[in-house]
Amino acid sequence: RRDRHGVPVDVPVQGGMPTRVKCLHVLVAHSLAVGPGVNPFGDEALALLTDWARKGPCVDPDDPDAMPGKKTRS
Repeated sequence: RRDRHGVPVDVPVQGGMPTRVKCLHVLVAHSLAVGPGVNPFGDEALALLTDWARKGPCVDPDDPDAMPGKKTRS
């Protein structure tokens, strides 16, 4: 599919270019979306991630400053 659109002009854009690597978060997101075995680079990056969510939320959900406009729980 990609080749049918030709090679993009080498200008800075999101997602990498033929001579540059895509951002790891893009590779991981793609692997999560399509499942294992489709994107080996994304699968590898995903396997190397630590389970950061195991430690709990990144912010206190009851802190009104954590998310602007969010009301605290009652």
